Parts: sequence; structure tokens; C-alpha cells
Amino acid sequence: MERADSLAFDLHKWGFLPFEIACVLVRDAEAQRAAFSLTPSYLRDEGRGVIAGGLTFADRGPELTRGFKALKAWMSFKAHGVDAIGAIIEQNVMQARAFAERIARVPSIEISAPVALSIACWRWVPAGFTGEQCNALNRELLLRIQESGLAVPSGSMVQGRYVIRTCITNHRTRWQDLERFADGIAPLARGIEADMRAEG
Repeated sequence: MERADSLAFDLHKWGFLPFEIACVLVRDAEAQRAAFSLTPSYLRDEGRGVIAGGLTFADRGPELTRGFKALKAWMSFKAHGVDAIGAIIEQNVMQARAFAERIARVPSIEISAPVALSIACWRWVPAGFTGEQCNALNRELLLRIQESGLAVPSGSMVQGRYVIRTCITNHRTRWQDLERFADGIAPLARGIEADMRAEG
């Protein structure tokens, strides 16, 4: 994080807010302003008046006329407090790590990337299956998990391998929910694996 030029995060996840609110922190404010700066005659700072001396939002992004989206973020921090939001973030990160540790004990499950924050990427890797077969199996597994109502993970590619991406960002997530999810993976995966072996 210390080496990044910018950080972006969605407050509709850990900020408990509705969609269309995000936050971007930039190291070099002038570089960011210059990337979007547009100063037509009707937006020129004359040194006085409503544009003078303030934060010109037109120079911060491609949208010129915008709603006051930051109010949602301010209200959330005011209502819940930084400590409460931070505690939920820590809880979700610990849940993701514990979930990865839990499913890593299941034969045929491979953790596909380090669990750095709240995302556990994993996949079902049966013995004797090619990379393509594993990708196909995990795509089908993702859909069956979703369609069964067990959970709603997403899919992604990690170094050419299709993985199931479990992202935990809900303040209501309980360990019991994750245990139920973990317990439901193997029966679905083994069914798909058996079908694929039978098809040859």
C-alpha cells in the first residue's frame, strides 16, 4: 500500500452504503487534477465568486455536474464511527482467513492465492483432471453453488486457472454461514466430478 500512487475502495461494501459511492486516495493531487482538468471560459476561476478559492470538482473527474455523493460517506462515518467500521473490516478479514483454512482441509480443494484481505480464491482440483477440465468443473461448481442458494461467490481467473472467489464484506456474516457454505461444497463438486468422469 505504501508504494501505491492511488488507492480506490468501494464504500458500498465496508461502509454499509448503497451503490455508486467509492473513494479514491491519491498520492499526487496535482497529477490527478491535471489528468482531468478542463477549464472552459464558463468555469474559469476569476479570483472571486463561487468558483474562487475552493475545491473545483470539475477538475477531479470526467463528470462535471454531480450529486453530493460524499454526503453518504460522511453520514456513515458520523453515524457508525470509524472504530465500528474498522472492527467489521477486521472481522471480515479474519472470517476470510478462517474460511480458507477450513476449506483447505477438504481433499481436492486448492487455495489459489494468499488471503490478503477479505477474499479467498479457491478451486476444486480432482486427481487426473487437466487444467481445462478443472476450469470447466469450477465454472459449473460456481453456478451450482449460486443456483442451490448455498452462497453467492463469484468466479475469476488466477494465472490461467478458473477459481471461485469468496469475498466477505458483509457486517452480518456469521461463522455459521461460512461453515454451512464449506460443508456444501464437496457434495456439489463430487457430483460434477462424477458426471465429467462418466462422460469421459
